[in-house]
Amino acid sequence: MVPATSANAQTFVPFHSGVNLSVAPSGADRSRMPIATQQAENAQRVAVAVENGFDFVRLRVAMAPWIDTGSVADQQEALTLANGIIQQALAKGERIDVVMMAGSLSTTTASRLICSADPSAVAAWTAG
Repeated sequence: MVPATSANAQTFVPFHSGVNLSVAPSGADRSRMPIATQQAENAQRVAVAVENGFDFVRLRVAMAPWIDTGSVADQQEALTLANGIIQQALAKGERIDVVMMAGSLSTTTASRLICSADPSAVAAWTAG
């Protein structure tokens, strides 16, 4: 780690300890729980991260609603949940790293991942 100096203090912000969270509980791509229940659970997970001394959150937002299901409702739910976590974490002084990742659903195949040469898979990823 490079210590901050007057020359780089404005651009270099060290992370000390972080925690991985996803928009759905247990790292899932989505949950069947009502969105209000998920939002309450996410608020609790952010609070626990802060209480345990983590100073940043890496938030996983699954690409499954964009590349697996194409469901606008699932996309909106993922964005709503992500926004809630981001707002709660920022309000508590946490830093955020949002990572959109290919889904881990059993329906996700190699052809649906960005490493694919399949133009429709690349277009779905880009659209997501």
